[in-house]
Amino acid sequence: PLIPLDATWYGSIQSVLSAKAAEHPDRLLIVESSGSYTYGHVDDMCNRVANFLIEKAHIKVEDVVTIYAHRSAA
Repeated sequence: PLIPLDATWYGSIQSVLSAKAAEHPDRLLIVESSGSYTYGHVDDMCNRVANFLIEKAHIKVEDVVTIYAHRSAA
């Protein structure tokens, strides 16, 4: 980021996404060449990943999990 982050805390990515998905589940969140995804769909995918981590990787609820990914889908 070019601008330093401030100390404002909006919660975890998942909690913010879930709140938006509850308000607008059919609103588009991601549009790319291979398809588009709504808030509800992305929230569902995140929950499936979280459940996989809990069941298979023995991650506990409230554990911190680091996300390593490119900023671009390209």
